[in-house]
Amino acid sequence: MSFIFAVMLSVTFLGTSAARPTVERNVSSLAVQREGETFLFECGEGTQRQMMRYGVGFALSEIFFTHFHADHFLGVIGLVRTLGLQAREEPMRLYGPRGAKKVLGQALQLGVERVPFDVEIVEVKAGDVLGDGGRGKREGYDVRVFATEHGGGSVGYALKEHQRLGRFDPEKAKAAGIPEGPLWGKLHKGEAVRLANGQLLTANGFVGPPRPGRTVVITGDTRPCASVVDAAEGADLLIHEATFGEEEK
Repeated sequence: MSFIFAVMLSVTFLGTSAARPTVERNVSSLAVQREGETFLFECGEGTQRQMMRYGVGFALSEIFFTHFHADHFLGVIGLVRTLGLQAREEPMRLYGPRGAKKVLGQALQLGVERVPFDVEIVEVKAGDVLGDGGRGKREGYDVRVFATEHGGGSVGYALKEHQRLGRFDPEKAKAAGIPEGPLWGKLHKGEAVRLANGQLLTANGFVGPPRPGRTVVITGDTRPCASVVDAAEGADLLIHEATFGEEEK
């Protein structure tokens, strides 16, 4: 199942059955795709199969873990091995709360072959705003860490976009004789463009007012707590996981 927010932001539920997988539903994992980037939040066993099943590409560089119960991270072992067999060279970064370096480090040592690309493990805590770590700025968004209540210093993550560009009106651009292509992109960014006939056009009239950024909040399977309420204020989507349904209360 996927949620798509207008253009270029999608959320795909790869596993929603927490620690109790069923034939239809896998254990925990979630893919977020934004502006050409793919992120995983949690990576339970079998996640790579779910990625293939639902068309989520393997071109990802970051995985975020809320805590280290097995149903949330065991799939990273096979996923990293598969990426190595695909001759991946790009580095990967894994984020998680206290203990991430020990737990994930030991997990990645399983198997007989060496991982052929760099894997950096970053321990995070509530209040952190995750930067790029030297790989170029996050373009138009950041990922913020907040506290949850699930033991072992568990955390949640909020992907928060910055203010977005206004909507571009392609019909007005066509009517003005602006050829589809790079000139549209420049106008959308607020840049003036010059047509082949020498006419200079500005973005005014082709681009609407700036729009607020979107926010996706991912909690993991936490108990209800005030920090989640604070993190989710004004969010477009709140994803909260639970192993047991109401009938098993």
